[in-house]
This record gives sequence, structure tokens and C-alpha cells, in this order.
Amino acid sequence: AGLKSVIVSSPEDADAGAFAADWVLVTTDEKFLAIRVVAASSAHIDPRPGLRLWTDDYSSLVPILNLGGSSKDK
Repeated sequence: AGLKSVIVSSPEDADAGAFAADWVLVTTDEKFLAIRVVAASSAHIDPRPGLRLWTDDYSSLVPILNLGGSSKDK
């Protein structure tokens, strides 16, 4: 699809109440990935042949998201 991606890992910060996390940035704009702060904070992702494409057909985030409804609406 012509998309480029990198991974950004953020460490746990117990004092701030933040968990460690891995983020994937996906873009068609290679200039964005070359921005100094982005390039310094990210790492290349090696392709994995045969890796199944992610879709929400088998892994939906919707059930865990609170989209502004009250708890009695659920």
C-alpha cells in the first residue's frame, strides 16, 4: 500500500502512573519519519513474511472503549 512504519517504545514511569507502551507510526509521508525527534525516538520494523493482516474482524477494540455513554447504557 506504499505505507512506511516505525515502532516507538515508551518506558514505564511509575511516578507519573504511566505504563510501558509500544506504538506503531504508519504514514505515506517519509519526510515525517525523517523529522529529528521522530527518527531519534523510533526504530525500523522488519517485515514478517506471512504475518496475517490485522483487521477488527478478530480483534475489535470497540468493546473496551468508552465512547462517552454512561455505564447504564451498556
